Amino acid sequence: MRILVISNLYPPYYIGGYELACKDVADGLRKRGHEISVLTSTYGIEKPTREDGIYRILNHYFGERPKRRFLSRIDSWKAGYFDWKNYRLTKRIIKQVKPDILYLWHLSDVSPSVMFAAESMKIPVVHHISGYWLESVVKNSRVASSGLKKYIKSITIYRNIRRLGLEHLIFVSERLRQSYIEGNVPLKDTRIIYHGVDTNQYPLSENHTSEDGVCKLLYAGRVSPEKGVRTIIEAISNLILKGYENFSLSIVGGGSSDYVSELQRLVEEKKQKKRVKFWGVQPRERVKDFFYNHDIFIFSSIWEEPFSIVLLEAMASGMAVIGTPVGGSKEILVDGENALVYSPGDSEALAEAIS
Repeated sequence: MRILVISNLYPPYYIGGYELACKDVADGLRKRGHEISVLTSTYGIEKPTREDGIYRILNHYFGERPKRRFLSRIDSWKAGYFDWKNYRLTKRIIKQVKPDILYLWHLSDVSPSVMFAAESMKIPVVHHISGYWLESVVKNSRVASSGLKKYIKSITIYRNIRRLGLEHLIFVSERLRQSYIEGNVPLKDTRIIYHGVDTNQYPLSENHTSEDGVCKLLYAGRVSPEKGVRTIIEAISNLILKGYENFSLSIVGGGSSDYVSELQRLVEEKKQKKRVKFWGVQPRERVKDFFYNHDIFIFSSIWEEPFSIVLLEAMASGMAVIGTPVGGSKEILVDGENALVYSPGDSEALAEAIS
């Protein structure tokens, strides 16, 4: 089949696991003989491009949202124009590619207008739901720009979002699906398909004992408040009080410079600078190496994370795992069987699990 994948981001330009998973699925479909094209945003590049069946042309809002609560008139007009333009761009590419199926991935920070454009083409649409963005759009449905109402009347994005024929929805976890149901999002034909890990890419290693006697802890993922990295740093002080000395912590991933600096100051305050290293954003292949050079993987999220792929990658590699059973992770982690679990934000419980 000819499939057009539409996603807000697509590697090598990405922020987190959603986009990496999108490419994994697209590559998997391609290996099964399907003809895959991708429509995505211009995130990470200076101007729209088309290369190897990937159209990086959609407008996006990454890094552009004003900090104030309400949009100014200019911001409203800009948002309305982006919505209208993405609607037109989506229809144009669909007509050009002539797909048998439209596969809509994560469209946060692009525009719901893309969904309206997809449905208007009368081609089967499959939605892959891996986050809460669509639920938020439905809950806060409204016209973003009153000044452009007459120009986007055919789209009526926010006002008529509930009229979308949301059929054929793939959710990455049961918890995420329940969240949409609780939010009264109209759904039809839903199913759960968990992300998988290619064990050829992440072969099981039985040897995760450091030769130098230092137990190496690892966090890998976005460095932001809801990820609970602060809890790990606080747990280290508790480990010291328990008499543990031979351990280190690697923090792999990026986030806002202000928050990363805040965590670095916390490390200095607790006099743990020699034990903790911030590695920043690393290429995917390099992240894989960390799994085989460390002993314990810590999944510290304190929010209802839909599903954690990095958690599966750590498990597949053979690492010992400690994690919080929140969101979709509750469907993965089994305390005492494939992991040790602790309550989100509880640094003392995390220190006990590590010990």
